[in-house]
Amino acid sequence: DSFCINSIIKSHFPLPLIGDNSINILKIAYIYRNPVEVFISYWKFLHKWDWFEGPKLNCPLELMKTKPSGQSQRYQVENYHTYFARWANHVSSAYMASKKIKNIVCINYSDLLYNYSSSIKNLCKDLSLELIEETKLPKNNNYIKGIESLKVSEDIRTEMNEYCRNEVQKYKYLPRDIISNFS
Repeated sequence: DSFCINSIIKSHFPLPLIGDNSINILKIAYIYRNPVEVFISYWKFLHKWDWFEGPKLNCPLELMKTKPSGQSQRYQVENYHTYFARWANHVSSAYMASKKIKNIVCINYSDLLYNYSSSIKNLCKDLSLELIEETKLPKNNNYIKGIESLKVSEDIRTEMNEYCRNEVQKYKYLPRDIISNFS
């Protein structure tokens, strides 16, 4: 007998922590995002908590350059010299796995954001999933409350883009759209 679980499991764990046996039975949609947006979001997230989830720094650029610490380390396979290195290795390992294993598909968050319906249809097709009803754009109610005062200036965004341009070149196994975005 075989069983099918119609569930979605959301995780921030790197794919190697799932285990080889599970990867063979799961269908995995790995969603990755532009690192500038990742670190702006993550910087705000870290400021939300009263405990030491990770460093509460002055700006997301500082976070990219800082060594992971606090409870945020539970999402890593090994120690990394910066949060950016952790992000790049996480995305690279998933991207390389998707090239070898047919039930892992990588998708850029911006594709979902700006072209939701066709992205979901393609994702389902690539994972051999039957789409039983038309796609519906999810409601955007995922804003983190209580951090409205955390703003990122255009100067910091520019510096973050420059930092990413330099760092991305060190990771040849990132998705092509990420690499070309910072070329």
